[in-house]
Amino acid sequence: VLFRSVSVKWTQSRVIIGIDNTDTLKVITKPSNTAEDAKFYSKSDDIASISTGGRITANGYGITYLFAMIDEEDSDGNRTYDTCAVIVVSQENVSKLEDYFSKHTEWNKISETDLNSALSGFFKDNPERAASSDMVSSLDRYLNKKL
Repeated sequence: VLFRSVSVKWTQSRVIIGIDNTDTLKVITKPSNTAEDAKFYSKSDDIASISTGGRITANGYGITYLFAMIDEEDSDGNRTYDTCAVIVVSQENVSKLEDYFSKHTEWNKISETDLNSALSGFFKDNPERAASSDMVSSLDRYLNKKL
């Protein structure tokens, strides 16, 4: 017997990917024996697009959000979904940015919404920052000033 999904969750809340690269993201739906597949959407396909199977393609520098949505509705009639932040940087900056977030655990203490908002501000005015050699130090200064 197959059931309708009641929840959906990305296995990662943030992905850092190099420009022109691809990766496959997964979601967990509950119950596990559901008949429903999550539907995927990107806030900005210019930055990262996502296929029906969860394959993301990094199209342009910056940050965007991917949505995994199911038909289940909350008490206000809104469909149930989860978001994942995708940060697209130069290939050289992927490991530097991953290292930065793993070493700076203080950013885990603020809300994901506030951190993502600050990251959006950093990339919004100048998406090409994602390719600069000093991107991580610039981001560190920006986050320390904003947060």
